[in-house]
Amino acid sequence: MKNFLNIGHYPKFYLKDRKGNFEFFAIGENGSISNFKIHLQGFNGNTDATWEKNIKTTIIPESVIIKKRDGTTFLGYPLPCTEGNNQQSVKTMIEEIGIVPDQTGYSELFSKVQSSIKSGILQKVVLARKHSFKITNSLDIVDLLNFFESNSKDCYIYCICLSPEQYCAGASPERLFKLDKQTIISEAIAGTASKGKEDELASIKNHHENNLVGKHIVERMQQFASNIQISKPFTISPSNVSHLKCEINGIIERQFDFEQLAEFIHPTPAMAGYPQIPSMDFLKQEPFARGLYSGLFGYELNSDKESIVLIRGILVNKDKLDIYVGSGIVAGSSMADEWNELNNKEQMLLNYINQFKV
Repeated sequence: MKNFLNIGHYPKFYLKDRKGNFEFFAIGENGSISNFKIHLQGFNGNTDATWEKNIKTTIIPESVIIKKRDGTTFLGYPLPCTEGNNQQSVKTMIEEIGIVPDQTGYSELFSKVQSSIKSGILQKVVLARKHSFKITNSLDIVDLLNFFESNSKDCYIYCICLSPEQYCAGASPERLFKLDKQTIISEAIAGTASKGKEDELASIKNHHENNLVGKHIVERMQQFASNIQISKPFTISPSNVSHLKCEINGIIERQFDFEQLAEFIHPTPAMAGYPQIPSMDFLKQEPFARGLYSGLFGYELNSDKESIVLIRGILVNKDKLDIYVGSGIVAGSSMADEWNELNNKEQMLLNYINQFKV
């Protein structure tokens, strides 16, 4: 289905779940489909200036293809053309611009976080880093998604194309929520170690970091759900890094729309920090707007609702390509370890774009 992304009409959206049980491709934004919607939101409810004018929070596409294990469904108008091979023939070239904040700037923010933790204002903050490149001629989107699928495990493969020069794509390990009838499912993914060094995840620091995410989600779910259950943390290895993960579920007590559920939970301490409001205030000091990074992308199909977190991806706007990564700072964090974690998290993405570097 990814080959439908070669259709020269915009905007277009693609999502494939972790196990390949659900996949959709959608095109257009002014459709009349009654039982399918797409939701897109930046980190803090807005996007940065380069994306804001082109994004609607809720999008009703004109055409949708949905693949499940039991068959394929078409909604809306027929697609403008059939899927086919990408005809891209121009060479993509990428040149590095730099990292913001650099290691010195990150160290300064790290020290401020530690001071706020010692004073009791914060327990955790997720500091992000942006690695920027100049790009000449667009990437082959289908090839990029194939790379993500081949180099990721149990991840959502996603793509949001607003125009030929404005898109983001990635492999996210993180679900924000899924609503299946009356059951809401979420998860806490936090605590990181290099693949092959999973024993480091047993540290007090990593478990504390994960516990804060689970605590936030449970606290929020208690406002609208009952019979909430949270699993013990276990290890996942979605790419070249491993994480602690807890699964959380509950029974919805009353009906909520997609936006309400997202507002209750997002952003979790896996993306912002804990407590949420003071950590979001602190993150105003970050030297860039996150835009879609650590925002959400989801859909509604009849009564089913699902949203993922937009991480581990590449964002392109005209001649600029950005990679964003983040790390959670808690008591006991080491500046050197956190910087190294950022390097490890972006390595898979760099492995792809390095083939185009000049």
